[in-house]
Amino acid sequence: MKVKADARREEDRLKDLLSYKILDTDDEKDFDDLTKLASQICGTNISLISLVDKKRQWFKSSHGLDSKETPREHSFCAHAIENHEDIFIVHDARSDERFFANPLVTDEPNIVFYAGVPLVSSDGHALGTLCVIDTKPKKLSNEQLDALRALSKHAMNMMELHKRNNQLNHALLLLKNKNKDIERFASVAAHDLKLPLTTIKGYIELVLSINGMDTMSRALLEKAGIASDRLAQLIDDLLTFAKTEDIEKEQVEIIDLKTYFHELQEAIVLENQCSIEITTKLEQVTT
Repeated sequence: MKVKADARREEDRLKDLLSYKILDTDDEKDFDDLTKLASQICGTNISLISLVDKKRQWFKSSHGLDSKETPREHSFCAHAIENHEDIFIVHDARSDERFFANPLVTDEPNIVFYAGVPLVSSDGHALGTLCVIDTKPKKLSNEQLDALRALSKHAMNMMELHKRNNQLNHALLLLKNKNKDIERFASVAAHDLKLPLTTIKGYIELVLSINGMDTMSRALLEKAGIASDRLAQLIDDLLTFAKTEDIEKEQVEIIDLKTYFHELQEAIVLENQCSIEITTKLEQVTT
């Protein structure tokens, strides 16, 4: 018997389920401990943490059952998440009109007894169940039912933690990528600023060497020189910040030597009658 769900509500529920990014993940001992404990408390052959997807129920943990999923149309848990009570119980599926012809009843694992507590998300959606299953009729005591409720809440808390960890890891990845962008920008900006600043400092020194300059002009140029020295230190600090191991591994810079030496000659202030001649067979270098 197939359970019909309100289309909009079911769409929201499935979206909520997918946000946990837990479907088809590996087995985890913490979840397995819960299903093992549930079976021990309730004295059942099988216990599951079952998440109801669009077309299947998938088991995050299964105790006493080898299968990892079954079709949703055969799922007892699909009924449990539609049930308005906190625990959905079927005492004997063989005599229940909803389940007597169900392949999970007539064939392996031969379900007779089922009790499932919905796993309700922080947004109020029943994503699946913590359920116990047996091959014979059964009735749970109030203490056993209370224990199932407590285990279900704990399972949901672990899923919430799983979701928060995923969100945190995603945020850390974004932050790491943003830091790399900042480091790349710092490296490029510092290199682009260094050459023109060297030129400015050279011209300041050249003008200061001229005799006959008035006191006011000399004082202003000296202050400009001090400011350029401070700026040079800031650029050096920026380069130091940018030279991380990651940047060195990821960035390969090709330098055109002809262009570089031309800019170098332009940047170096020379006295009259002086010149620089650079000869090399190399056209470019890689750093």
